Amino acid sequence: MNGGEFTELTPQDWDLIRPYLEENERLFGIRVDELLTVDGQRRMPERVYRKVRPVQLRALASSTANGSHEDKTVGVTVK
Repeated sequence: MNGGEFTELTPQDWDLIRPYLEENERLFGIRVDELLTVDGQRRMPERVYRKVRPVQLRALASSTANGSHEDKTVGVTVK
C-alpha cells in the first residue's frame, strides 16, 4: 500500500458498507455473518475490517520547482 494508513472502523463506516455487503449476500450468497466470523467466532465489524485513509507522501510534498524531489519512505500504522 502506497501512501495510506490504517484507522479505526467507526459505526458510521459500518453503516456505509453494510448495505453493499448485504447486496453481495443477495447476489452471491456470501453471508455477512460469515464475513464477520473469524476462527469460528462471530466478531464485531471493527474487529474484522480496517479502514485505510490516504496520507500525504513526503516525497511528493517536498518536490521543488524544478521537478526534483527527495526519496522518503512513508510508514504505515497497523492495528
